[in-house]
Amino acid sequence: MTQSDLGRKLGVSFQQVRKYECGSNALPLEKLLILASVLHVEPHTLWQGVHFGHELQPSLPPDRGIIALVRAYRRIRDPRMRQKLLDIVKQIAATAELADKSGLQ
Repeated sequence: MTQSDLGRKLGVSFQQVRKYECGSNALPLEKLLILASVLHVEPHTLWQGVHFGHELQPSLPPDRGIIALVRAYRRIRDPRMRQKLLDIVKQIAATAELADKSGLQ
């Protein structure tokens, strides 16, 4: 796979892929999840063996649901539908957060 191919799948230019690869730009979490999906690996495998100068402890364990959600989202081509899905997920998250705070769950 070329940098151009990967860039298209990540929604960035091949120059941006090169910057991610050499470390001059940080790879955003959303792009990391897409990259894991493209490579058919769990996201946490992309940073295994990397030494950060401190112990890396992800706040959440690897979650197959997140990967499935990102894969499904990527299959939606219509930007309006993507936005509607994002709005729905945000509303569900906000409702769940309110329920947690009020003890209704």
